[in-house]
Amino acid sequence: MFLTTRSTRAKRWKNRFKWAVTLSGAGLLLFSLTYGLDKSDQLSSLVCGLVLLLSGFQLFPVRGPGPGVEAILPDLRKDIDEFWRKERKARGLAGAELMPIRLRTTGTSGCLAVPHTGLPAWPSDRYAKDVAALVTDGTLSRAVIHGPAGVGKTTFAIMLTTGVVRGDTHVPLYLSLASWSPGEERFRDWFDRQVAAAYPSLRALHPRNDTLLERLAIDRIVLVLDGLDEIRGPVRTDALMKIDEAVDPDQSLIVLTRSSAHLPSLTGASVLVLERLDAADAAAYLAVRLNRAPATARTALLGVCSALRTGAVPDVAEMLRTPLYLDLLCRAAERDEDVPTRFLDAVGRQGADAGKELLYSTFVDQALRSRLGAGSRRLHRARRWAACIAFEMSRPPAASRTLAWWRIYERVPATVFGAATALAVAPAYRLCLLMPPGLTRGFAIGTVTSFVLGACRGVSTRPAAPVAAVASAVSVLVVGTWLLDVRQAIVDASEIGAAIGLVFFLKSQLCGRWPACVGAVLLTGSASAFAVYTAKAVLPPGSAPGRTPAGVLLAVVTGIAIATLAARLLTRPGGPLRPSTASLHPRESLGLPLRPVFTATCAASAAGLGGAFVGAATQGLQHGLHVGIVFALVLGPAIGLPTGLIAWLNQPGRLPSASALRTYQHDRALAWLCFAGVTTTATATQIALDGLVQSLIDRLGDSSFTAQPVHGLLFGMTIGIVVAAYNTAWPNYVLCITWFAVRRLLPWRFMRFLGLLHACEILRQEGPLYSFRAVELQNYLAATYAPARGRRIPGRQDDLSERRPGTGAPTCGRTSR
Repeated sequence: MFLTTRSTRAKRWKNRFKWAVTLSGAGLLLFSLTYGLDKSDQLSSLVCGLVLLLSGFQLFPVRGPGPGVEAILPDLRKDIDEFWRKERKARGLAGAELMPIRLRTTGTSGCLAVPHTGLPAWPSDRYAKDVAALVTDGTLSRAVIHGPAGVGKTTFAIMLTTGVVRGDTHVPLYLSLASWSPGEERFRDWFDRQVAAAYPSLRALHPRNDTLLERLAIDRIVLVLDGLDEIRGPVRTDALMKIDEAVDPDQSLIVLTRSSAHLPSLTGASVLVLERLDAADAAAYLAVRLNRAPATARTALLGVCSALRTGAVPDVAEMLRTPLYLDLLCRAAERDEDVPTRFLDAVGRQGADAGKELLYSTFVDQALRSRLGAGSRRLHRARRWAACIAFEMSRPPAASRTLAWWRIYERVPATVFGAATALAVAPAYRLCLLMPPGLTRGFAIGTVTSFVLGACRGVSTRPAAPVAAVASAVSVLVVGTWLLDVRQAIVDASEIGAAIGLVFFLKSQLCGRWPACVGAVLLTGSASAFAVYTAKAVLPPGSAPGRTPAGVLLAVVTGIAIATLAARLLTRPGGPLRPSTASLHPRESLGLPLRPVFTATCAASAAGLGGAFVGAATQGLQHGLHVGIVFALVLGPAIGLPTGLIAWLNQPGRLPSASALRTYQHDRALAWLCFAGVTTTATATQIALDGLVQSLIDRLGDSSFTAQPVHGLLFGMTIGIVVAAYNTAWPNYVLCITWFAVRRLLPWRFMRFLGLLHACEILRQEGPLYSFRAVELQNYLAATYAPARGRRIPGRQDDLSERRPGTGAPTCGRTSR
């Protein structure tokens, strides 16, 4: 009791201290702008007040403790049931009849806990109910399930998830391990990122000192981790050991993987094997499919059924014991009665690999043709795009089995972001030429820095630094020559080009610890001032503009410092790029939007106060106060209000669906809301307060510029784009997809095309992530694309379960003729 009281008192005094620092900073700012006009130290008081205000704000905690796990379980169960209901239908599992499974413990021959119904095919509801009973009765509390390729491990995991979530005792969390890189990140970090993306209800937990993995360590949560074998890299053999170390020993955990003799054991877990059926059972299942197939397909498959029963073609019997290939053959025969004959002929003459190639090629062509029609041009283009996706996912340095639309920047060279900087520099530089002194070159540099820190989250920008410097300089040179004169344009290009190039080079330092951040800001300002000095020295005497190195240093340091501080307040520039979670659906955990609005107002006003500081230092005190009143006290709160509301709505919470398309649509809508909301509010506030602001300006006696509504419009548009880059992944996505589409490698409507591949069952969806239906299908499509590009796919030896007799190389990836 004593410790609890002491902790409560300490927290209360800490909160009082935070408010004292914040209120003192705000009071000092107010005094400096009203009654301190005749004092000699009003400029230093202005800067000191800003620092105190922002420092006091930084002491506040980011989030509250959030609800407990039990409180979000109903929403979590609803998330899981809603998503997998749609996904089962998309994968053809809803209402289907599936092949029976044989699940046994290692070292024994008997089936484990799955009752033998005697049926050659299981209805999907019966399948889900029976396998869910393994969890509810405690048989599969902790287990590692092995199985050969295509035997139905993923189907088993999905049916297990379906059956468990329909009950009332347990809640299953299904995740695919294909996107985890054990050599690059811890399992805890990957799990937190992946489970929050797949199941949005878990974002409301707000973990602070612990992780989501630790908070979810309760008896009712069952972790289902599929695809351990799909982890890339030499460290995948240690992946299970890392999972074992991270997951609580009492946590219910089921891991599915392909058979491996070198897989370590899991603490307290049983080792099970998901076996393939024998040829007789496969023939019985095929007979069930024959009875429900069209007459043409029934006739065509009779020969295959006979080959299974008699064993006349051993490769056919061995191959069709795998549910994946048997299902592909049945689907192909329903659309083309000649496929079974060609399949038997290919396997009989060339082996199982030729049969797999035929099935994959036929499946892709038929699936696309059923959606696009018989036009050869459209089919060829769609197949080429699908092959490009498979190739990009298969190539190093970060080969992956999953595709997230907001992470396609991993497949784009960093130099693309450097070259695209010219598109951000041109409007920012054009805007700064309309602004009063104090919000000029430093404002343009700060705006572009903010955009880079927001839109390039997760991107390693250092290799793009030279390209960014050159692109920025060229952009400024073109705009400056058009609006000013070539001499001024050369000086400005050297200043802005050097600054933006170093921002790209030192982005990791700007996002890191404060000492490194401060050093990077000072280094960037010094380099920019030196570049201006060098440019003026090169120009003929008397023709160089009057820009002093000290003034350039002050403007650049102020602009980058404020941009970095705003980025740290409004986002996590050092973290990975993530889509927004904004939603208008009621969420009890949101609370009041006071803190986000206060944060955004401080960040937006900081740009105006920075301009006031530079303007006062270079043009006089009255001019600096003029800039501060217009751009800090008027436009700052006007921009901070919509920005804070957007950040408030963007807190973790439940989305209606975790699908990739819904996540993309929410993110795109929020990006447009950032742009339109900030622009509209800033312009409207400037118009509404025009008379009051003008009366304050008249008292100062400064007539160096006149604030107009167009300034609010341009200022809001610029900051609106920056806010969109802070809160959403859409600006980064647009840049990346443009790079692919211009080169004709992917369609402009990329999300629509992914939806098409998902509807064709070429891609499967797990939460907001896409993956190919099978590893072999991905490798097959990637290999059909690689020869056209002159590059080789770094294949994995265990990706292909069969090889040609007498050869050492897999042949499943070769294009069928």
